[in-house]
Amino acid sequence: MYISNLIEVASVQVENIVNKTLIASRVREVFELNNELIFKLKLNDYEGVEIFSVKLLAEDESELSIDFEYEFDKGFINLFGDDFQDAYSVEIIYDTKESDYLVIPESFKQACLIIIGDLFSNRQDIVIGRSTTNIKVVEYLLQPYKNKILM
Repeated sequence: MYISNLIEVASVQVENIVNKTLIASRVREVFELNNELIFKLKLNDYEGVEIFSVKLLAEDESELSIDFEYEFDKGFINLFGDDFQDAYSVEIIYDTKESDYLVIPESFKQACLIIIGDLFSNRQDIVIGRSTTNIKVVEYLLQPYKNKILM
């Protein structure tokens, strides 16, 4: 469990350094209906978001077989149908934007491994004055992929 958390932290660190998306992720959100049929997803950027599934759920979270349609527009899901009486909530599963790379470069993998090793070896409760982005080898590996500002 600890190592899997470190993998996520390392990939986020690399994404932040190069300002690119490495791994698309799947998100699950559940909304109570409360007589509303429009829901806003918790995202800042909706470009590239793909809806995986939209399901109506009973109060015990079992899936209902009610015919309905939905529309996704600018972060909002609109539900259309006639019979939502038995529905307690709606489950929306979506994929965030795709990776900026078809194949993740080897230097990104190496940078992640270095960050994971560093975090694991310094796993005390509190480390003061230390940041994983200050590892010089990681900066060196990722330098060719950083966005360059031309003047």
